[in-house]
Amino acid sequence: MKTTNLLTMPMKRKIFQYRVMCKRKSETDLCEFPHIGLLMDEIRTHINQSDYKDLTTDRWYGFDSINAIAEGWKVVLANCKYNYRPNLIDINNRTERQSPKNNSEGDKEKTHVLIKSDAAIFFEQRRNGTGAFIFNKLLKAAWKRIKNTIDNDITSIEIVQEIDNNFLQIIREANRIKGIKVVAESHIVGSDFLNFSNDTGVKDTYQIEIRAKKRHEFNKEIFIQKIEQLLAERTQIDKIIVDLNDNENNPRIINTDQFAKQYVIYANKDSNGEVNTEDMFSKMIELL
Repeated sequence: MKTTNLLTMPMKRKIFQYRVMCKRKSETDLCEFPHIGLLMDEIRTHINQSDYKDLTTDRWYGFDSINAIAEGWKVVLANCKYNYRPNLIDINNRTERQSPKNNSEGDKEKTHVLIKSDAAIFFEQRRNGTGAFIFNKLLKAAWKRIKNTIDNDITSIEIVQEIDNNFLQIIREANRIKGIKVVAESHIVGSDFLNFSNDTGVKDTYQIEIRAKKRHEFNKEIFIQKIEQLLAERTQIDKIIVDLNDNENNPRIINTDQFAKQYVIYANKDSNGEVNTEDMFSKMIELL
């Protein structure tokens, strides 16, 4: 019987689309960020100082590499979990040995990001990779270092996920809105009682659900305003799920994953079984 060599099988990767926006003192709404090139130069110059430690999970995040290309920049993010040294086991004879890692070392997890010169972002989504929330933190810290010399009118920058307009359009045309569910990382909830980040057996996400009273419905205008605010904070919200009756009174449940601008690509592996970075970026550039 013919066996499949898993090392030669391409890896499936989801790519989500974001954009770097900014908040100005003179504007109430988010606006286009015009300094993406200067921001990338700042991070490249101080790449070893541009990192973040999540002390609650003993996980480190930083930049592995940034390379300029004609379309913009190829960015590789890296993260690892340190203070974690379980024994290694040989699957052939089940013998174990102590991990050679130090407490300050961890398995490197890469995340690939393609940034265009117009501040559009194509972001690889991985369960163990660096999320957009952390990437936003890294960009904010870098902008804070240079904003006073570049553009003091910009108070902060934000990564906003690009959502298909059909999501909000269905809500606007709905006959009745019955409920909303928000899936968010636990540290966003803001309560020590609800923060289980130190428990490695617990998922670091919560579902917050709000339902309309029986025979009642949400005020559509206020509801849409709240949804727009949540979408503006997509770096902190994983998913928004809405329970409604559509314009033909059919019950429907819609969510932002269905309407997010996302793509699926298949990239080759390298000799270590990881995704091949060059092939990954080659496939991502094809999306432009």
